[in-house]
Amino acid sequence: MEEKLKTGVNAQLRMHHAGGPVSRLLRSQRNKLVEAFFAFVGNAKQDRILSICMQRSPFSDSADRLIGSAEGRQRNTIISYALPWQTAQDPGARSLRLPYADAQFDWIYCDEVLEHVGGFERQYELLSELSRIARKGLFITCGNRWHPIQFDTGLPLLHWLPKPVWRGMLKLLGKGAWASEGTLEPCGSATLYRLASLLPGTPRHDVGHKRIFGIKAHFFLMVEKSVARASKDAAGTGTAG
Repeated sequence: MEEKLKTGVNAQLRMHHAGGPVSRLLRSQRNKLVEAFFAFVGNAKQDRILSICMQRSPFSDSADRLIGSAEGRQRNTIISYALPWQTAQDPGARSLRLPYADAQFDWIYCDEVLEHVGGFERQYELLSELSRIARKGLFITCGNRWHPIQFDTGLPLLHWLPKPVWRGMLKLLGKGAWASEGTLEPCGSATLYRLASLLPGTPRHDVGHKRIFGIKAHFFLMVEKSVARASKDAAGTGTAG
């Protein structure tokens, strides 16, 4: 039984590797998320942008996709910062405090990081920290918890099982690096709305999505602070939503 499971998983992983069809779909999808970000911020060519991603690791090819997709239009105003992964050897939850001053950046682009810092409390800790250093707003992406494919592991449907069962299956199938809450805690639109509602002052926020084959595959949380709304209104561009 275990061998049959692993055979099926290996077939899925071949689809998920760098040249596979799932990987190609994800590249296209992430380009769409970048376009959604630039549509959200509007005419912000001079704005300072911080792009947050996860560090590369033996089990993840995380990269700064905003800089990789920006094609020079705002690349000179983007700074990249990679968060380290939580490991089993860490004595405790690593601080999510970032080495930046309050409101140091106009916009924060945080790409598929939220689900890799831990449970809800840790996710809010990160969101709160990003809000601290953002002057105008935030754009935070995550995979859809209920999409048939879990994009980090490349495995279909197993993440629909109860979490303890799913994490046990990941270990059984040789994907133990993803089996802890500290490295993978999937979320979705409801989690994003709930997190944003807890921010001080309850800034204006909304959640958008991008689909793959008609199914919502990725969500993005847009948080817009009052200074951004005033700037957009003055420019006559309206408010992003």
